[in-house]
Amino acid sequence: MGGQGIVILLAGAPFAWRGETVEAVETVAAAPNGRPDLQAHVAYDHDEEARRYCTNFVVHGEGLDVEDARCRPLALGSSAVVVGEPDLLKVHVHTREPGEVLSWALGLGELDQVRIDNTEIETRRRAGAREATAGSGPELGPSRGATGSTPDAAPTAAIGVVSVAAGEGLAEALRELGTSTVVAGDQTTNPSVADLLAAVEALPDRAVILLPNNPNILVTAARVPDLASRSVAVVPSRSVPQGMAALATFSAADPLETNLARMTESLAVVRTIEVTRAIRDAEKDGVGVGEGDVVALLDERLVAAGPDEADVVRRALDLAGIGRAELVTIVSGDEVTGDEAQAVVELLAELAPTAAVELHRGNQPFYRFLTAVE
Repeated sequence: MGGQGIVILLAGAPFAWRGETVEAVETVAAAPNGRPDLQAHVAYDHDEEARRYCTNFVVHGEGLDVEDARCRPLALGSSAVVVGEPDLLKVHVHTREPGEVLSWALGLGELDQVRIDNTEIETRRRAGAREATAGSGPELGPSRGATGSTPDAAPTAAIGVVSVAAGEGLAEALRELGTSTVVAGDQTTNPSVADLLAAVEALPDRAVILLPNNPNILVTAARVPDLASRSVAVVPSRSVPQGMAALATFSAADPLETNLARMTESLAVVRTIEVTRAIRDAEKDGVGVGEGDVVALLDERLVAAGPDEADVVRRALDLAGIGRAELVTIVSGDEVTGDEAQAVVELLAELAPTAAVELHRGNQPFYRFLTAVE
């Protein structure tokens, strides 16, 4: 990610290694009536069997032990995120027993901003709306707020979220955080306006938040609000880690404008590290790169390169302020082995022993690791 030079340097890496060519991006096919077949391009698969209730709340207290507080939610559910300070904690967890989580939290202090969403009901509602509108793709209104034609299922009052990402593991992580639909896209395969618009129009919601999660997709995403038949707000996330940070602050119960402001503000609190390999010798941002070197970008700027992945990652983490981090999220790519991922986790334990570390198997192409430092 970053400047054009970095894009040229890195974009062809995974294809060059495997001797492959870049395939053309699939476009939205037109239905017999001439309108795009919007429903056919959106997947709703979402297994929430073990984590039905998405539970969010704030704890106010005194002398709260942030590190200790991170352990209990992990034992009671999944996708647990706990951040805060000694007088305030913000908790997000998916669980089948929200009462147990809240009872534990009451022992820490006073609860505030409690929100519990039943993800199974939400999944059924979206699936039902999809079936009801199958084959009758909505007409595209000329501007934001225009009324679209959806005769079989009127939009609901909720807010949906469309995110862009590549890799099923990465897509599942985004769904767990509240994304309704994930559109396939990455550094080398950018979705078109039609792809993003298809995902937005396929949702049953009156308003939609769009997370492009890539600087190359920002301009494309910005065109969607003027074409959609409902209100669309674009949160200008430039990476998947930024998108995850934004989703952690999302609340479907709040107005679209409130979510847009809060999610956009959250982008500033996360540093993004992207690790990949170079395909030729080059120099960028004052860093020399050799062919085959591991390279690390910090917030889209090339900051480290070399043959030793652990050393490159260490230097990038140091520049990201790892010593002050509270939460580090690592997403491993499709070519990363379990041992390689564990080596990065152990490195983080050495550099940031008090930070909470989460490891996800994202299976994304191109980037060996995507890391968020908060």
